[in-house]
Amino acid sequence: MRPLVIVILYFSGLVGAGLLESRKRKSVEHFLVAGRRGGFLAIFGSLAATIIGGSATLGLCAMAARSGLGAAVWLWGGATGLLLASWLVHRMPRRDVSFTVPEMLGASYGPSVEVVSAALIVTAWLGVIAAQFVAAGLILSVLTGLPATGCLAAVAVVLTAYVWLGGQATVIRTDFIQLTVMITGFALLGGFVWSAGHAVPPGDALREAAGSFIANLGQNPGPHLGLFLVTAVLYLSGPDIFTRFFCARSSVLAGWAARAAGVTLLGFGVFIAAL
Repeated sequence: MRPLVIVILYFSGLVGAGLLESRKRKSVEHFLVAGRRGGFLAIFGSLAATIIGGSATLGLCAMAARSGLGAAVWLWGGATGLLLASWLVHRMPRRDVSFTVPEMLGASYGPSVEVVSAALIVTAWLGVIAAQFVAAGLILSVLTGLPATGCLAAVAVVLTAYVWLGGQATVIRTDFIQLTVMITGFALLGGFVWSAGHAVPPGDALREAAGSFIANLGQNPGPHLGLFLVTAVLYLSGPDIFTRFFCARSSVLAGWAARAAGVTLLGFGVFIAAL
């Protein structure tokens, strides 16, 4: 099957999922936080799929090509932030009525904190979301041979329509499927890379990369520590992470889902950097 046909079917499936969910929508709560009915698998799958995006795949691969296995620190920091977030979520009221992170902060610390946090999130997440759109547009361009700018615009239109139609309920329902597809794809890629012919056997190359990482860390830990802290803060306080918590059936369930996603990231970071 031609790549363009696969992409069209995929985009049609996303928009179709949004249309189906829009018919079930009965309240603002359903649109913004999926009715707060998410189970463990749904929240775990959505957290993991949200984190394993363009930055955690294409971005991490590009960094690993330049700096070696140490690029895994990117997701190690993210995993640490997510594990800390799993502790914080237990401090949320069992049935938090907030729809957004600024609203939750405003309820605890006042309207000024709510306004400042909203401004910071909008500013910071313009860059975060742009990175996702750029990554998806580049992949689409490589698959189809179409101009990258047009592919980026198509991705932006389809994804915006998909979320606008069905809200968080659509995202939660489709994220686990997308996580399964991503992990399957990377597993197949890993098998291909490992079995391909190399001047240096993959096992020896990885041992050499690990030794180089440890040596560099001992000599100059600053860059790795900085990267670790940046991603830890993003995943500890990110609005996309806490939105998934708001969608969970309970704060306890959300905490366990965050822990499972954090542990998954620890291994996935090494795997992507090794590829």
